[in-house]
Amino acid sequence: MEYKRARRINTPGDAHCLTFSCYHRLPLLLSNTVCKWLAEAIDRAREDRAFDLWGYVFMPEHVHLLLFPQDAEYSVGRILSAIKRPVAWRAIKRLRLRGDPLLDSLRVDDHTRVQFRLWQAGGGHDRNLQSTRAIHAMLDYIHYNPVARGLVGCESDWKWSSAGEWEGLPDQPLRVDRTIPPLMP
Repeated sequence: MEYKRARRINTPGDAHCLTFSCYHRLPLLLSNTVCKWLAEAIDRAREDRAFDLWGYVFMPEHVHLLLFPQDAEYSVGRILSAIKRPVAWRAIKRLRLRGDPLLDSLRVDDHTRVQFRLWQAGGGHDRNLQSTRAIHAMLDYIHYNPVARGLVGCESDWKWSSAGEWEGLPDQPLRVDRTIPPLMP
């Protein structure tokens, strides 16, 4: 399978909206266990790769992250790898141990070896955001995703979203960094 490599522009001072999908857009993120592993991987990557997490939503078949790298030199590709690899490894290992038939849907045969993918090949989409207005608009878009799909009636009702955290609701699965610049009138 051929894919176009995502173009990454690692510009200091830019926020990034990262979007990546499950393999063949399968609804693999309906599993609370996989979502929990994804939240844990984001937390570890946030420490290891030095970025602020401003927003997120885990949809059944894709993820949106809004983040701000803290260092002048950084690699969005390395940030994504630090998030996606451990989740894929754990999820595929779990499916193998259970003998889950879903594993066949994740199979990739490249004629030299058999592999399994949790994530769609390529890096997904990376949007650099420079203005405060664009950052807040993207955060609104991310939070509205589950409502737009008819999964919930209210943004903060979707467990795997930062909407509840921004509203101050208790027991949210992933902490956001409240370093996002305020929107000026």
